[in-house]
Amino acid sequence: MKSVDPDLFIFNGDQIYADNTCPYSVKNKNYPFWKNIPGNFSSVDDLDWNNVSKLYDEFLAHWEYNREDPHLQDFLKFTSLYSQADDHEVNDNYGGLWKFLNPSFKEELHNKTGYRNLVKTGIDVFFKFSPIERNQTDPDKIGI
Repeated sequence: MKSVDPDLFIFNGDQIYADNTCPYSVKNKNYPFWKNIPGNFSSVDDLDWNNVSKLYDEFLAHWEYNREDPHLQDFLKFTSLYSQADDHEVNDNYGGLWKFLNPSFKEELHNKTGYRNLVKTGIDVFFKFSPIERNQTDPDKIGI
């Protein structure tokens, strides 16, 4: 990316994966060669969503891990950035592992105690790491 000398980089989501722990290797037949620097954090799926302090610390650890990448740091030294959020900035699809994709599971997860804390805390930490202003009339809203 750096070699094309872009004027702007739109980080279109997937900046963190709060629903994962970032192990050394990934068991995926499409990426048998993939190796990570292991992350020193939990998946937010494994936390008590009523513990806002712990949620904050885990989201923060995920963001710090990604921003410590030397290639990303080098790229951002010379390129303007605009951030957009997607489901992984908070949790996969803002509320859990949707691999089951059935309406009763989705409803159960949205009613899980602490769900609002998960979303609010994830958004708070997104703004901490993103060079965009909060909405003036609704500070928890991403966008204008």
